[in-house]
Amino acid sequence: MSRVFMSFPIYIKRNKRIQSGFTILELLVVIAMITILLVIMFASFGKAKTKASDDVKINNLNIVILALEQYHTQCKVYPMTLDLTANNVYPTSGGVIAMSCSQFSEYLRSNIDLSMFQYASLRNANIPTGYCSAYHISMQLDNHELNNGKLAEDSDWAGSSSLTKCGNSGPSVVPNDDTQGYYDIKHP
Repeated sequence: MSRVFMSFPIYIKRNKRIQSGFTILELLVVIAMITILLVIMFASFGKAKTKASDDVKINNLNIVILALEQYHTQCKVYPMTLDLTANNVYPTSGGVIAMSCSQFSEYLRSNIDLSMFQYASLRNANIPTGYCSAYHISMQLDNHELNNGKLAEDSDWAGSSSLTKCGNSGPSVVPNDDTQGYYDIKHP
């Protein structure tokens, strides 16, 4: 039988060891590349987290708006305040309370922190105080960048001479400034 394997001679100088492994420069380059990739990855995770937080806030706002519309359907007015314990009554022109609706909390079936919202109940200037026929609600998003897409969808309502504050509490206009990240809805 003949040998199929060939042997290659390896020449090693005396007193010189063959070293296997990476040089310090190669290790530093690899560490630098991993660091750059991690920085990029964490930056994109931060943006995704902010976007998700804004989506949750807008979803909560839509739940509150749905509760406001359910309240309006039953009571024919919007509540004067988002206070969950308020009875939100409205008077007739003679000053006698004509109707008392349930507390707003009965319409809001989710456990949402209402302190994140700024709410203004509004009425036409020629309608008696307390008969809230409209509202303006806003909240501040985490992503204040104007190009985030969400702020282009809001109403940016700055007030009107035909609408005034309904009742004695609360503002007549809530923050609506897109540069500060306020997402606002005015209805109707």
